Amino acid sequence: MVKKRLLYFTGAIILVVVVIVIFLMISNDNKKIEVLTYVQVEHKIKEAAILYTSVKPSLLPNTKGEVVVLTANDLASAGYMLSLNEYLGNISCVGEAQIALVGASYTYTSILDCGTNYKTLFLYEKLLENIVVKGPGLYQMIDGKFTYGDFANDSDSVKYIFRGEDPNNYLLMDGEYWRIVEVDSNYNLLLIKNSLLYNGTGRVWDDRYNKEVGYSFGINEYSMSRIRDNLLSFYKYAGSFLKESILPLSMCISSRGMNDSVSNFEFECSKRFDEDYVGLLTVSQFISATVDKDCLNISDISCGNYNYLSSLGSSWWLLNSPGGNTCSMYYVNGNVIKSDITSASYAVRPVVLVSKSLKYVSGDGTILNPYIVR
Repeated sequence: MVKKRLLYFTGAIILVVVVIVIFLMISNDNKKIEVLTYVQVEHKIKEAAILYTSVKPSLLPNTKGEVVVLTANDLASAGYMLSLNEYLGNISCVGEAQIALVGASYTYTSILDCGTNYKTLFLYEKLLENIVVKGPGLYQMIDGKFTYGDFANDSDSVKYIFRGEDPNNYLLMDGEYWRIVEVDSNYNLLLIKNSLLYNGTGRVWDDRYNKEVGYSFGINEYSMSRIRDNLLSFYKYAGSFLKESILPLSMCISSRGMNDSVSNFEFECSKRFDEDYVGLLTVSQFISATVDKDCLNISDISCGNYNYLSSLGSSWWLLNSPGGNTCSMYYVNGNVIKSDITSASYAVRPVVLVSKSLKYVSGDGTILNPYIVR
């Protein structure tokens, strides 16, 4: 009888142990971290960096151009995310968040490198995969001059310009088409809106009373112009993704004579305006988009040949004046640059500079398959 009770008691204990083990196994399975996608892990790194620096703001960069790097291991050790192995399983990866001071705010860029399995690809990297020396496409410019296969030195100022009739430079952001004008020396991207503001309805560049001429012909001073007011309004209501990506724009606003040679593509930059996020295209930027060798000065109609900017349609204002007076400005009329008084009415086509941190998702730059970014 005693043995029988002992067997019952022993069996009950074994049963309890089995139940506990099963419960713990189920519990551990429920707590198991679901394997994430690479993009989701990039988000985890960015979110962790934002949280970490909100608690420890001393980690943030203090000066323009400074970049602070927080590795995924740093963030995991601080308790703001799990290790990359826990998110990605047995795939070997390294990751980091790069934090930069831009204007009055900070940008956070997450980067993930998993070798042959996955690597964060930025749009500028995708674009630079295909540099051309003839026909439509992306050309290299060194120290203000186009190069054809030359290599740049570390001291050179290098940027990349889209040129030609149809260089496949369409970008879709916030449901709107933009054209990529250039990749600058810091790999940020200059964009021009493919469509016009106000559905193409013309706006004056400026219409204030001009004492020099005695009429309300306007004054060609950008900082106080009506057209600047229109561009500031556009920025105010811009899409959220554009606002997250946009950088302060250093605009080249010097005047340039109609018969000046086009050999110097930095001519207008002796005077700059650096206070805004949205501006207009310069004369040099329009001219640099042509591959017609007969484009020798601003007044040449050939400058509109093999130039995607001349096919955008309508007549639209540029940023520079021809000089010689205080009331005239350049504008694009079809495929040619002309000048008129600032109180004339032409369309407005915004230009913005966006961060190199835009990540490539898909697309080949054609209008049917534009670049998509995140």
